[in-house]
Amino acid sequence: MKKILILIFIALAAIPATVGAQSSSRNKTQKKPVNVIKLLDEIINTYAIENGESYEKIKNPNTNTIESFERIVKFSLPIADSDFLKVAGQAFQKDEELSYRMSHMVPNSGDLVNLKVITDNGNKRKSLRVRANSLQEMWLMCCKNAENPQFRDAYAIVWEKRKDKIYGTIYIITSLRPDLFENTMETARSTFKIEGRVDENIKDSLYNIYIADTYEELNNVADDDYVACVPVINKRFSYSVELDKPKVGRLRCIFPDGSLCSACIDLDFVPNETYNITVHNGYYEQDNDYEQRVGRFSGKSLITSLGVVAEPDSCAPVASSASEQIHFSALDAANKWKNNLDYVKKATFESEQQKITHKAEIIKENYNRIQQLMNIINGTKSRKTSWENVDDTFKSIKEWNALLDKDIEGLISTMNSWQCPPEALLILHSTVVKEILNPQTIIFNELCANYGSLSKAAQNCQKYVNSLSEKHIKCGETYILHHLGIE
Repeated sequence: MKKILILIFIALAAIPATVGAQSSSRNKTQKKPVNVIKLLDEIINTYAIENGESYEKIKNPNTNTIESFERIVKFSLPIADSDFLKVAGQAFQKDEELSYRMSHMVPNSGDLVNLKVITDNGNKRKSLRVRANSLQEMWLMCCKNAENPQFRDAYAIVWEKRKDKIYGTIYIITSLRPDLFENTMETARSTFKIEGRVDENIKDSLYNIYIADTYEELNNVADDDYVACVPVINKRFSYSVELDKPKVGRLRCIFPDGSLCSACIDLDFVPNETYNITVHNGYYEQDNDYEQRVGRFSGKSLITSLGVVAEPDSCAPVASSASEQIHFSALDAANKWKNNLDYVKKATFESEQQKITHKAEIIKENYNRIQQLMNIINGTKSRKTSWENVDDTFKSIKEWNALLDKDIEGLISTMNSWQCPPEALLILHSTVVKEILNPQTIIFNELCANYGSLSKAAQNCQKYVNSLSEKHIKCGETYILHHLGIE
């Protein structure tokens, strides 16, 4: 009897401990990774790039519960503060026990990483490229959401060193747990590769590589926002990247003195393809087989040419038009001429270009002011149209366009005095239309779509911009028609 009582007491004594352990285990799995969250918040608060954040939260209208949350923040910090990022690894390691998947990749190792984001009960899916190139270091953690175990919270930070700074991105994502549907992370296996050769006189150069989803995005990429800096070794350079879809890329040379070449080489980056290029001093030999097969002359190019954008796979491969071939041969001839200018002429050319760029930026800022005042945000409009608040700005834009056109005519005069080839003028005219005038036309179209009509001042400004576009288009067409032998 005494033995039985002892056993009962032992069993009873064990029950609270077991229940407590189970309760502790349940609470443990429901905790948030506080160390990781605190660290990411500190980096965002201290080093976030202005206007470098995207944010989206979707709630169920019936229950008011979060169905998905996405916050992506770009940051930069001086190399001197790089020790701050060492703490990142410590924070992720402290919270590792809360995760069901965690990954750490150091530069020059591991795969590129996409993060699956699944919402709407699995009906909507997308993929975020978290680690975009092998030079980046990455910490990524996936754990069950504290409130709903069918949701996953993903926390990631990636960064890389570029010159005297570190650039990175933070991802904070809540969505349905992808492991309930498919693998959380997918690795891209389709490689695009560049094999390059250079002349003897530029063998000590480097090449910055830029990548974007569209040509418009590529043109907005900052000079120091490259994905890789590739050295030339024994007059050769090579670069490869894993892609899950075609993208657009750009090569820009860094001269031995550290300066960045003003000219660039734009290519279609296509998975499972190799582009062979030979770069000379002032021009380059393109891979014609590649261009005909998958690039600009294939009909599938993502690069804007002569105002026409071809979406990938939107049409079957076709031979390039004569005008397209003229345009790209003209670009090569123009670059060759410009790079053969002496130092003084190059400096003069750059100075006159900067004057034009400065005025174009002022015009852009004026349009931004108009859009803010008219409350045109994401296609919505204010209830009351108040043109009087912006008419003076339209008048100012017209005046700045007139000054800008005067600078362009001055540049043309200077180029003609240097016996520039007609190809250089074709490129100048087409660039003015594409980069300066077409964006203004788009804004006027948006204003008309939102308000039905324009004020008199806006109409006068629009007519003037249209007249400039017609002038530069006609100048470009004159050269093309002459080259085609059409009088």
